[in-house]
Amino acid sequence: MAVAHNSTVLPSYDNYSCPVYTLEESRIETSLVLQICMAATTYPLSSNSDAVQSEIPTTESHYGRAASSSIAPTSPYRHQICHSYTIPKVLRYSTHAKPNVDVETTHQPTEKDAVTPQLGPLQHPDFFKVHELFTVRDLFSARVHLGHREGSLDERMKPFIFGSRLGHLIFDLDITAYHLRQALNFTAHIAAKDGIILFIARGAQNAHLVERTARECEEFAHTRYWRGGLFTNAQMQYGAVTRLPDLCIFLNTLNTVLTQHTAVTECAKMCIPTVGIVDTNCNPNLVTYPVPGNDDTPCSIELYCRLFKEAILRGKKHRKMNEGEDSK
Repeated sequence: MAVAHNSTVLPSYDNYSCPVYTLEESRIETSLVLQICMAATTYPLSSNSDAVQSEIPTTESHYGRAASSSIAPTSPYRHQICHSYTIPKVLRYSTHAKPNVDVETTHQPTEKDAVTPQLGPLQHPDFFKVHELFTVRDLFSARVHLGHREGSLDERMKPFIFGSRLGHLIFDLDITAYHLRQALNFTAHIAAKDGIILFIARGAQNAHLVERTARECEEFAHTRYWRGGLFTNAQMQYGAVTRLPDLCIFLNTLNTVLTQHTAVTECAKMCIPTVGIVDTNCNPNLVTYPVPGNDDTPCSIELYCRLFKEAILRGKKHRKMNEGEDSK
């Protein structure tokens, strides 16, 4: 049994068992260790270790009794007092590896090495000059601004509406001109890449005009009843693997007044880009390039056919010029 200087009996270690302390003594001992560690980190290295040790709190101030003889004067280093494996501060070093690179000898980019960023074809503001094909006055003269009656308005077409006149909705032609130029530019790029373009319309009134337009620009047209599955089930419909069109131009996006054209849904399922004339009673969400405007008046359909034909011819002309340069 260990005996202190004042003959006070300390807890015994029978058979190397842990000493039994009260909760208050455990808290005092923990506080003592923390104070010793904090004191060790604040004192500088000194040759007079006794003076430093005298300022470190002892067990007497906490337990009300003299310190045990087993506590010997130690160095003021924290890792020595707490008996831990903490590396002394004087021996610490940075673990961040410095790059072994000579900045002066590294390659500096020059003007010759700089790469000029190039815009993609569709990011070009107007590659084929389609803005020259029409003006807002041309749209007004072709009655593109006329819509259906107010009661048949689709809620998704409200952003394209300018107002109403005598119960009929009026399109904002500035918005229509912007969307029409975007659609014409995309159509010209498809033609320049030798893509297949399909004109789709319903109704006998404009069937002949649409077919003639497709024939003049050497493309395809479908103005009859659309059999379901021509795109989604093409292999069964045609009996073999068939190349689907690269672009579909809808001059009417409705089968009837209330139902959407079946081909619009099939193009969306097959990821075929579409350009569509959407009236006030149409749903523009499934159309890739919607063009808000009148889709019933013959003069409006004639204007659309003329513009799309001119855009396709410009794209094909550009492709032929590139093929002629490559052959040389």
